[in-house]
Amino acid sequence: MGRAPKYTAEELVKHATALAAIEGPGAVTMVGVAEAAGAPSGSVYHRFDSRPHLLAEVWRSCLDAFQQFWWARAEGEQDPAEVAVLPVQWARRHRELAGVLLVHSAEHFVVDDCPAATRTAITGMQRKTAKQLGAMAERFLGRSDREAMERTTLALTGIPLAVIRRPLTRGGPITQTAESLVRESAACLMRTPST
Repeated sequence: MGRAPKYTAEELVKHATALAAIEGPGAVTMVGVAEAAGAPSGSVYHRFDSRPHLLAEVWRSCLDAFQQFWWARAEGEQDPAEVAVLPVQWARRHRELAGVLLVHSAEHFVVDDCPAATRTAITGMQRKTAKQLGAMAERFLGRSDREAMERTTLALTGIPLAVIRRPLTRGGPITQTAESLVRESAACLMRTPST
């Protein structure tokens, strides 16, 4: 029976994520990740065939962590304000992962040379988000036309992400006031118009 690998792909991605959160995607090099993990550089090349592969896996991993947290809690929630505040709560608990997703753009991580399978996985996650937002527009507003989708997207993702991005960029705390503002904005935007 073979022995377990000393440096797993997941462990190396965690080290790469930490580097990206502190110094940006430019710091994510094969040698830099190996040094951060205390591993020989061959271990990184064994798990990832290129730097674009490693970068894309960092983005995919962070996005997957966020989506698992958000959708597990949002799926049955009947209050849109409570759905809107979930990204704020996640970012407070997982500041490093949030820093990668919100301080940088996907284009810095998902580059042309990344593996097609990773790019396909990320595209699938983005489609799932769009589908889920459509379902939430139906649940909270009773429709999913263009105006309802714009309203839902702004209330449940746009405003929360804008509120989180500033403290992540500046290294400040994500305050309870930020949560309150997100809740208030969502409650206002997601109110069904009276007839």
